Amino acid sequence: MEETNTDSTVCEPVILGTKPVIR
Repeated sequence: MEETNTDSTVCEPVILGTKPVIR
C-alpha cells in the first residue's frame, strides 16, 4: 500500500479515496 504512489499503481480505493479501483 503506497500512499504516495496512488496515481501509479492504485489497487485499493481505501488508500486516499481519490481514485476508483484500477484506473
